[in-house]
Amino acid sequence: MKFRTKLTLCILCLLAVLFGTGSTVLMTVTFQDSLEQERVSAVGVYQTVLDALRIANNFSVQPGSGDVEAILEQLARGTGVSWSAIRLSAGEEVVYTWGDQASSFTGPGEALDASHCVVTSLPAQDGYFLQVSGLLDVSGTEMRLDIAYDCTRAYAMRERREENYRAIFLFMLAAGTALSYLVSWLLTHPLTQLAQTAQRIADGDLSCRTGLHSRDELGLVSARFDEMAERVEANVTELKEAIQRQERFMGNFSHELKNPMTAIIGYADLIRRGDLSQEELAAAADYIFSESKRLERMSLKMMDLLAADAKSVKLSPVSPARLVEEVTRQWRLPLQEEDIDLSCDCEEGECLLEPDLVRSLLINLLDNARKAVSGGAQIRITGVMTPDGCQLSVSDNGCGIPEEAIPHLTETFYRVDKSRARTMGGAGLGLSWCKKIALLHQGDISFASKPGQGTCVTVTLRGGRT
Repeated sequence: MKFRTKLTLCILCLLAVLFGTGSTVLMTVTFQDSLEQERVSAVGVYQTVLDALRIANNFSVQPGSGDVEAILEQLARGTGVSWSAIRLSAGEEVVYTWGDQASSFTGPGEALDASHCVVTSLPAQDGYFLQVSGLLDVSGTEMRLDIAYDCTRAYAMRERREENYRAIFLFMLAAGTALSYLVSWLLTHPLTQLAQTAQRIADGDLSCRTGLHSRDELGLVSARFDEMAERVEANVTELKEAIQRQERFMGNFSHELKNPMTAIIGYADLIRRGDLSQEELAAAADYIFSESKRLERMSLKMMDLLAADAKSVKLSPVSPARLVEEVTRQWRLPLQEEDIDLSCDCEEGECLLEPDLVRSLLINLLDNARKAVSGGAQIRITGVMTPDGCQLSVSDNGCGIPEEAIPHLTETFYRVDKSRARTMGGAGLGLSWCKKIALLHQGDISFASKPGQGTCVTVTLRGGRT
């Protein structure tokens, strides 16, 4: 059973109980009031007859004479008579009786006296009557007067009210069913939409959203659901990108191992067969040595990348300017031999760094810049102090980097010019290692480059200041 159906049934049950209870209480109270009015009217009629007999008694009417009968006959047949039967009796003797209901008169359930009258229900088959009984003194004789008062009107009115109540109740039940179902649909429609959205997301449509904007609890749930869906979509997208990077990593890694290993095995086989001249033997040994060194460098870089994930780096107060000057001094002479000008300009100050890692970062950036420039080019290292660390930049006026390649520069084994990088000993691990070093210093690395104009790599280190 759907929730809206349950809600509709609950509203109907509540409406039926409240309306039925209220209407029943109202009809009961109204009927009691009507019946009480009939009692008052019956007592009034009885009092009228009693007053007439008392007036006649003042003229010394004898109970056995026909005067009493004449008075009652006159009252009974007069216009506007409001009783159904009347009986006057003295002891066991009935002095006067009138009306069909006189035969149904019963003895009162309590003792009678001359100052009070007793009102009881009179049993009848063709209506509802009240019997009013009392005593009066007629010329010294105690007589009993019984009057039957027709109160069928009150019961008939109650029956009409009950019929009207049933008709109104059925109408209210039908209207309540329609209105409660409408209200239930309006309340549960957001839940239906939420369930449909959840099903579409489960089917793979991660971009689906509820689109509900209300200020109630359902709106709050929908907003939180949309936020959850956005995070799930972002996580899945990131996971897919990570899987793609892993696949590229494995492909590139396999490719990087395959080429040197194939060459090493081939040249080793030639040497093993002994068919080479002395020059060819030296060339083969030299090639095996160079490829082995490249594999060694690649393995060391890989070990550094893996160790950086689990290594707890201890930062200490270091002058970035001093590190830059040391690296510049080591690299200036080799670069001058290639007709490359190297300069530095660093702001004095100290911040918290791991000096060996930062030195490795600078060497990798300088090596990449050296590969990107030719004779007569310039490489410049700049450093500025920041409130939470320092910022180091390595810029060159070399060949530059295509815009579409910039987002992939820090991916493992990625190289902009694969053939050129391989001939110069590159394995595509340097910038990945630089990014790891920046992250270990709570920093980041960014690239600005234009093809043919040069590249500027900026590393921000936020390890803190002393």
